[in-house]
Amino acid sequence: MNSKQTLLPSTVPFYPIPSEDKDDGHHPLHASRGVRRLSWGMFEVAYEPPVCHFSFNALRQTLRELRQSTPCATRLLLEICRTAWTPFTVHILAAILLVIAPAFSLYLSAAVLGVVEQSVGSRRVSDEDVNMLQVLVLIWLFIAIMSTLATRIMADTAFALKGHLRAHFLPQLVKASLRLDPTALTSRKAMRSLPEEYGFDMEVPGFRFFHEVITRLRNFLTVVGEVGVLVAIISRRGVHETQLLAFFVLMLPAVMLLKPSSGFGGAGFVFWTPNRNFYYLAALYKIAFSRDFRPTLARDGLCAYISEEYEHISAELGYQNVETLGLQPAVPVQWYWDLIHSLMVDYPLAVCALMLPWAEPLTSLVSMVLVQHATTTLKQSIEQLRWAQSPDTLVEVLQGAEELYESIAFDSKLNRGTIAYPDPHLNGKGMKIVFRNVSFRHDQEEQVAFAGEEPLLPISGVDFEIPAGSLAVVVGGDHSGKTSLLSLIPRVQEPSAGEILIDDKPLSAYDVDSVRGAMACISQREEMYPLTLRDNLLMGAGRDAKRNEEILQTAARLGCSADFIDGLPAKYDTILDPAPVIAQSIQGCGNAYITPAAMNELETHGPNFMPTFVAEGDRQRLAATRMFSRLLQRKDRIRLIVCDEATKDMDPRDEREFLRNVKELGAGKTIIFVTHRFGDLVKDADVILVMKQGKVVQQGTHTELMQEAQRSGGCREYAEMYQAQAAGFL
Repeated sequence: MNSKQTLLPSTVPFYPIPSEDKDDGHHPLHASRGVRRLSWGMFEVAYEPPVCHFSFNALRQTLRELRQSTPCATRLLLEICRTAWTPFTVHILAAILLVIAPAFSLYLSAAVLGVVEQSVGSRRVSDEDVNMLQVLVLIWLFIAIMSTLATRIMADTAFALKGHLRAHFLPQLVKASLRLDPTALTSRKAMRSLPEEYGFDMEVPGFRFFHEVITRLRNFLTVVGEVGVLVAIISRRGVHETQLLAFFVLMLPAVMLLKPSSGFGGAGFVFWTPNRNFYYLAALYKIAFSRDFRPTLARDGLCAYISEEYEHISAELGYQNVETLGLQPAVPVQWYWDLIHSLMVDYPLAVCALMLPWAEPLTSLVSMVLVQHATTTLKQSIEQLRWAQSPDTLVEVLQGAEELYESIAFDSKLNRGTIAYPDPHLNGKGMKIVFRNVSFRHDQEEQVAFAGEEPLLPISGVDFEIPAGSLAVVVGGDHSGKTSLLSLIPRVQEPSAGEILIDDKPLSAYDVDSVRGAMACISQREEMYPLTLRDNLLMGAGRDAKRNEEILQTAARLGCSADFIDGLPAKYDTILDPAPVIAQSIQGCGNAYITPAAMNELETHGPNFMPTFVAEGDRQRLAATRMFSRLLQRKDRIRLIVCDEATKDMDPRDEREFLRNVKELGAGKTIIFVTHRFGDLVKDADVILVMKQGKVVQQGTHTELMQEAQRSGGCREYAEMYQAQAAGFL
């Protein structure tokens, strides 16, 4: 056992930590090329120092990128201007005022000090000096008032701009998202480009670009204006005062801009500890305070054990049981940077008093006041220039405009086809489906995997034919590829090889929306939309209220969900899983705790975002109701009904009722069932497809497949599944 494992009691599970060699146990540690390592208490920190080097090639590359990004940036600014002309114009005018105000205020402060210096130096105060002083101070205060108003106006117009931008761009992004097939929607490009599903209350397309451009330009011009005014002021002072002011004008920006934002030069960093006790303690902490584990802990009588274990491991860890939140923001900069910053930025008055010759006390005193005011003003502007925007470079900010337009124009690679379906010249009610050597493999590199999602399994070399108007049953064990196979028919996925024919024409030749409009599908895991049950069940229906109500009641009866819906307090107006919108202030941003009285007002008058618990069986009945509603709405257009494990969580009575209703309502249409529970369904099937490891290993009727199993060397896959279920093992 190595030294890292000796700290652990025998009860601690093993958390794999890579073995590392330290040279002195503290600073620094071995790391990959370009990455630096150091110790911070019991944590080991790794970071890659930012590369800061100037080259003409890099400058040319930056200028080239700026030139390439400018057209899209200009286009977006003009579009924002056209979309929200009034708030845009007022916002820009307020920003211009805030650019001019600091420099003008600095000039007025120097003028006021000049009048005071002249009056005190001459030992007489004339009426003209008093009037001049009053005028300058009034103008100075007027500028301050206007700056305050301009700041408020910018906040108000920014709020209005956000509303205009959401109204203008979000419908376009919604349209772009809904153009994508499921494969394209889960691609890495789509994940980077399109808004997140939970971002409704914060997504404002284009505003970040606008805000960054205006803020950076405003802050830069403010600093330039203040430096220009300071240069003009310096030129009118004495030699010593000129040198001193010039020193601070040069040193203050240099110190503030060159001082690293953290001890690692602003680089991002990671940290971990080789002490496994810390991570074990984190797991015990989660178990102790989580509601998810409490029923199991209580049932097994382990609450006292967890308490004792936490106390024991906490004692082992001792004072090293630190919170990591304090380490996450940043590591402090080196001490000498803090010292220089303190002298130049925080205590310029003391430095000025030390450096002035004091041959003329009044002049020196005025210079001290001027230095203090100038450094304070310049400090605020430089801090805004450095910290008031995101860490993105100007090139990256301008490229945001191009990314927005790419998102709006985003489209899938799916060939959407042009032929309308169904063909009006064909009299049949069903859909003929032919697979010719079809294979499918999920693109793992392009797609983003989500936690809890089961990836589609590959299928290989599949051949079969389902005649129009027939009943087909797809059977097979878990992970045999049944769902992958069915996902190819509505083109949710595209085959990697082979050809799929619908009514003797390539599936890809048909308009994809018209083909999907001729299908009614239900799967094992159906998601209810975050809308009312009425909207869920009637989505896509017309506005005939009387007809829709008849469809709703009939579909609920056919889907065996009428009793469940009638038992809900809001019945068809129930939203099972609402889309929440933030409706509370954020504590720590000038807001205190929300009082119970205020929360009561929200609960009384605001929407209810609490989800409604629905058992899996009821969820499947609702999904069945939605499918029947679609069948009733489009009974003349529907050619194919697909039921993928649609009754897995239903009780036997409702399952039998569901199957009977599908057969009756789907008479003459092509019906495909995927099921684990065969029952009498397979005996009524016109064709049975038996899948195993992504291949169709058998196909035929029930009688044909059972007879095949009796022949010497015949495949017994179907017969074994059927007999096992008949014997009560499945």
